Amino acid sequence: MPDFSNSSILMFYIIYTILAAALTTAASYKIMQMLQLGSYRVKGLNAWFKMSKYDYIWRYFALSFLSVVVMVVYIAAFSKLAELAHYFGALAFFIFGVLFIIISLKSSVQKTPLKLTKRIWRLMVVSLILNASVILALLFIGAQIPNIDYYAFSGLAYLAIPGTTILAHFIMLPIEILIKKSYIKKAARAIGDKQNLIKIGITGSFGKTSAKNVLHKMLEKKYKTVSTPASFNTPMGICKTVNELLSDETEVLIAEMGARYEGDIIALCDMVKPQIGIITGIGNQHLETFGSLEVLYKTKYSLIGSLAADGKAFFNGESENALKMYGECPLENKTVAFNKELHKNDENAAVYYDVKYDKNGAKFKLKIGGEVVDIKTKLLGKHIPNLITLCASVAHNLGVSLDEIALAAKELLPVKHRLELIDNGDTIVIDDAYNSNLDGVINALEVLSLFEGVKIIVTPGLVELGKEEAKANTQLGKEIAKYADYAILNSTLSTYIKKGCMLNSMGEDKIIIADGLKDAMTKLEKIEAARKVILFANDLPDNLK
Repeated sequence: MPDFSNSSILMFYIIYTILAAALTTAASYKIMQMLQLGSYRVKGLNAWFKMSKYDYIWRYFALSFLSVVVMVVYIAAFSKLAELAHYFGALAFFIFGVLFIIISLKSSVQKTPLKLTKRIWRLMVVSLILNASVILALLFIGAQIPNIDYYAFSGLAYLAIPGTTILAHFIMLPIEILIKKSYIKKAARAIGDKQNLIKIGITGSFGKTSAKNVLHKMLEKKYKTVSTPASFNTPMGICKTVNELLSDETEVLIAEMGARYEGDIIALCDMVKPQIGIITGIGNQHLETFGSLEVLYKTKYSLIGSLAADGKAFFNGESENALKMYGECPLENKTVAFNKELHKNDENAAVYYDVKYDKNGAKFKLKIGGEVVDIKTKLLGKHIPNLITLCASVAHNLGVSLDEIALAAKELLPVKHRLELIDNGDTIVIDDAYNSNLDGVINALEVLSLFEGVKIIVTPGLVELGKEEAKANTQLGKEIAKYADYAILNSTLSTYIKKGCMLNSMGEDKIIIADGLKDAMTKLEKIEAARKVILFANDLPDNLK
């Protein structure tokens, strides 16, 4: 039992506890990152644990085991040095902890590092208190056992990291809900105070961000427009946009609305109260979190259901489920966009035709009502004419002329990581890392086929599809075999993709299995070719690797 009447021992005890708690909190970085990426849902964190085969649990176990064993052995070996050995033995806890953090950060390429938001800082403070409590308890237990150095027991605190982080999350959850509600209330009040503000909601399984950017470019020809930046499509993302960017001069607000769970869109609509709803396309993205296609469909359609009787709805007619929504929509003011040459005419349709694609973009004719205009854009992909037509139908409805729409289309630049073309001379990179659906990857493969050279796709496959994952990735493999010369596959889904590739006669020597993106890049460099055309399709977020 430590002699707390000795002030130096007591001081060391206190300092050790504080520093050890700080270190264990720092070592919980990955758990906090996954919690953040999973929208602060423990369900998402558990899914990452399972997907990674509990890799980090085993890492914490190894860290704890090494710390305890080394501390015990050190004290036993140098017991004659008494307190000096005691103090130096305690250093093992910190040495192994620091090494763990350094190795963990350097060993993984992070697409989305932990964002040190106010919520994360609050979570860290509570985690620090909990970790300190665990360490104090372990030190007390150790002090009751004779002939064992009580500091050695503190090494077991590393095993508690997942538990203390999750417990800290639940402790803070009621407070976070209140804070979130206050931000939403503030944003809703700011929106409601602007009586003449035109509010537009955009949702869909894919194409939301691109449609938002295209529409913003068109509407700014006539209006002072604010749209959610990047992929800000959550309640807090929209709150941040409204509370920081909305001003008295703002005439149009475009809100991208994302969803992974039932009820997500309704919550966003309650805040924004859109008068215009846009459905970009409905697929099976996030099917695993929605649970079924029916729930996914119902969730996305809730945007249309939130519109008042005088609201306006716009649909991508080339998406089967979006077209179904168009048919079900009871609003008088509704519009569908599609290729005139592939679909029957509709009096409420906005159409495009005479399309010409090449590696520099697309040209086509756009017709809305009785007006026709020639469109030219640098954006790549066969989905672009439909996307522009969909957005043009909204802009034209709001008074933007077709000539202004054509000018906006000409000025459009690729969105980063969405069919972004990077020309390095003997190497062409098509960066489609933020695309995560089968139709989108097929579209990207068609773009790949427009270029001369050895065509290579680097992809981890399609995730969060639940029971559809094997089928979708096998089909992806078949499509890859049609367009690519090499496939570099870098995830646990590689087996399904490889099977699809081989079913469509792609040689096994052309299918390269990599252990993550870093290894994929190394193997990519080893492919010899005078000219490479490389498609990066769907770089997985860290919590799905």
